[in-house]
Amino acid sequence: MPTSLAKRIAASDYLSVRNEVLASILEGSTKEAVNLDLQGGVPSFERVRQDLEEIKRLYDVQASEQLANVAATSRRTVFRLIGVLGITLALASASVWAIQRSKMLGAIQLAKLQMEFVASVSHELRTPLTVISSAADNIADGLVGGKDQLKRYGSAIQNQCRQITELVNQILLFASTKDRKNRYTLRPLQVSQIIDSVLDNTAELVEGAGFAIEQRIESGLPSVMGDLSALSQCLQNLIVNAVKYSGESRWIGISAFVENSEERSGKEIRITVQDRGIGIDRLEMPHVFEPFYRGAAVSAAQIHGTDLGLSLAKSIAEAMGGTLSVASELAVGSVFTLRLPIAEKQ
Repeated sequence: MPTSLAKRIAASDYLSVRNEVLASILEGSTKEAVNLDLQGGVPSFERVRQDLEEIKRLYDVQASEQLANVAATSRRTVFRLIGVLGITLALASASVWAIQRSKMLGAIQLAKLQMEFVASVSHELRTPLTVISSAADNIADGLVGGKDQLKRYGSAIQNQCRQITELVNQILLFASTKDRKNRYTLRPLQVSQIIDSVLDNTAELVEGAGFAIEQRIESGLPSVMGDLSALSQCLQNLIVNAVKYSGESRWIGISAFVENSEERSGKEIRITVQDRGIGIDRLEMPHVFEPFYRGAAVSAAQIHGTDLGLSLAKSIAEAMGGTLSVASELAVGSVFTLRLPIAEKQ
């Protein structure tokens, strides 16, 4: 018989005996009521009491088990929480370390580039200063006689002074671009006007290096909004770059045409500067517009420069609302493309 059923029967027996005892008392049979209570009531009550104690014991056992389960669950939860916190702390520490390491490597790389830049600028300044100093010494010592010699020495000094001026201007322009101190005056410009200005500014360099420039300019091109001096400087940097890296080739191509824009709706002006020089390695392409960057081929060829020209050109293009991109192949050449928005009012 199940325990719960036996307990209900014991309680029911006790209640039956109690009712009979009460009935005997009411009928006046006190002696019979006492005998009935002693014979049946007391044993039944004792069984009920024992059942209650058993119920209490079972309740205490179940309560202890539940408390133990709660304690075990709490411990597991605490251990899990400690584990999660530990993993989170480890990941956070690793992330902080990675960020700090990245910053440190970036700072080291920047310092290295800046040191290379200082060395490059020093070299670029040393050569013209040496030429100027030597020419001045010869003139001062009376070693130069006649108008032809004076003219030749004067021309050499002028050329070297222009190189120094151009170098200083590049550095100052780079600094002002990074500090966002440039204030450009934008106005409608004819593309031919921009290219004529660029060719005038680079004529001496191009002719002195024996280069031929081939122009392919579409007729009737719409105007662009821009600053003439800034856009001339941008394209001038591209031509100087082509002269430096053309190797034995002495050809530069300049094109200007209208093309559908890939980024904006409508059309845009594209001006390209192409060379048939040493080209750019595919892995170096993402870095060519970074300031101070110098590719492996350039370093191996010992081609000197400030390594700021392309960075400046890109900054100017973006300031004009345009873009500057490059396509290149090693030993084939490079094509730099300046994209400019067309002026709204023609």
